[in-house]
Amino acid sequence: MHMKIAFISAFIITSPLVFYETWKFISPGLLEKEKKYAVPFVFTTTFLFLIGSLFCFIIVLPFAMNFLLTYKTENLQPMISVDRYVDFCLKFILAFGAIFELPVIAVFATRMGLVTPDFLAKNRKYAVLVAFVAAALLTPTPDAFNQSLMAIPIIILYEAGIWASRILQKKTPKEAHT
Repeated sequence: MHMKIAFISAFIITSPLVFYETWKFISPGLLEKEKKYAVPFVFTTTFLFLIGSLFCFIIVLPFAMNFLLTYKTENLQPMISVDRYVDFCLKFILAFGAIFELPVIAVFATRMGLVTPDFLAKNRKYAVLVAFVAAALLTPTPDAFNQSLMAIPIIILYEAGIWASRILQKKTPKEAHT
């Protein structure tokens, strides 16, 4: 348990370095003018990861734990060990940190020309389905309540990604002249 907490804490604390190294890995394949986005990339990804982790710790985990510990059926009492509690919390915190990167992924895919904001908006219904499937896979419990606690922020972040992609979309040569 101590090793898990130390590992996850170290990952969260060193996340700026992790995102910087990720950028250094990606940057050789980019053009010189695209490399100027290193500082915004590292800052934004770190900020979103930390906000996602904090959001989970402050808002989601109390709701999730309250739901799980007060959910009662006949003659069943919730029993939780420290190891399982810590494992549950750490997985949730990492998963939320990861899903808060969705706007960065959407902007990156838009800037690379892989998708357009209109394509993302048009396929919103599939994104909602994928959000619930991803939440089912990422949450450490099989209940719909905790899955919804993760799916709803994914959907909101998807919308934020569409909005950010519209703002930061690379202009085509035709648009640049008008």
